[in-house]
Amino acid sequence: KVYSIASAHHEVLDFCIQMNDPQLAAASLSWSPGVTQFSLKPAAGNFYNPPYETPVILIAGGSGVTPLKAIFEDRALASSEVAKTILLYGCGDDSEIPFYAELKNVVALSQGKAEVRFFAEHVLDRAGSRAEVGRPLSVLAQYVAHDSEYLMCGPPPFMEATRAALIKAGVSMQQIHQDRY
Repeated sequence: KVYSIASAHHEVLDFCIQMNDPQLAAASLSWSPGVTQFSLKPAAGNFYNPPYETPVILIAGGSGVTPLKAIFEDRALASSEVAKTILLYGCGDDSEIPFYAELKNVVALSQGKAEVRFFAEHVLDRAGSRAEVGRPLSVLAQYVAHDSEYLMCGPPPFMEATRAALIKAGVSMQQIHQDRY
C-alpha cells in the first residue's frame, strides 16, 4: 500500500496512507490509536534530503506536501545550524489545506530557519483566506538561488511545470529533486 512519512524524528510516527483501496479504507475503520500495530519496511524510494548547510526550497502540490512536511519539520526544528528552508505549498481550495496548523507551528518554533507560503486556486473569502490566490509557480522566480536545492512533490503536471520553470531560470538539473507518486 502507498504511504508517506509525515513527521520528523518523534516518539510517535505520523504517516499518511493513500486510501483509494476499498479494502484498506474499510479496514481503517477498525484501527485504534495505541492498539493497532503496523509493520513498516525501509523506504523503497530514494528521495533526497540535502545537508543542513544547504538552503532548501520545498515545492508541494496537494498531498505532495506529505513527504516534504517531514523534511521541513526536521530542518526547521533541528538543534544544529541549518540553512533557510522555504516551503511553497499549493492546493485546490484554501478551506482544505492539509497540515496548515502544524506547518504554521513549525515556522513559529523554527527561530527564523523556516518559512512557509500557502497558495490556493480557489479562495472563497480573499480577506479571510489562509492562502494566497494562485499557485507556487507564480512566485518561484523570487526563490531561485544557485546555491539552493529544490525538492518537489505533487501531481505529475505540477512537477513537470515546476521543473521546467527552474531549468528556464538557470537552476542545474543536479539541484532539482522530486518524489513521484
